[in-house]
Amino acid sequence: MKKRIVAISAAAFFCANTFAATQGTEDSDASSGSVDITLSVASTIVAKNFDDIPLDASSAIAGQPIASSDPFCVGGVGFAQYDVAFASANGTTAPTPAAEAVAPFELINNSDRISYEVGFANDAAAASSSVDADGTGAIAGTFAKAGDLTCSGDNAKLFVSVPADQWGSTTESGDYTDTLTVTVSIAD
Repeated sequence: MKKRIVAISAAAFFCANTFAATQGTEDSDASSGSVDITLSVASTIVAKNFDDIPLDASSAIAGQPIASSDPFCVGGVGFAQYDVAFASANGTTAPTPAAEAVAPFELINNSDRISYEVGFANDAAAASSSVDADGTGAIAGTFAKAGDLTCSGDNAKLFVSVPADQWGSTTESGDYTDTLTVTVSIAD
């Protein structure tokens, strides 16, 4: 029986030392105690406020690219820097039997495929891209987080541009489409 009491007392001693709370003592004027407060924050990142990007060749100028942009928000907690990458549902980042050339971003209409370019700016008010995506869809560099998880305002912008030689050589009428995925990740 004595061994059990000793074991319980030792366990209580170690548990009590895990926390630094102190208890007040009896006094005729005042008594005080203290508690440690710990907030655990898990790193969390979010990208939102995206809108679809319609492009219209009917108002394009021959020999000029067709371009547009979409401001969005990158926010989060528990980190300071983030990375950006883009992926095209139709694009190819390595030669395949179906696509001999690498074209990381492609719009498709039936069997006709045209390439487009993607860029990024860590500023929703930017007039042009500060970094263009490479052949794998990655954006070089890391960027400072400017928003929180609510993303109440935009702080980044993606840019798309269809070069004139691509849209000017289309072989089919109708809509050329793609789904562009924007991935933001916490920088190491």
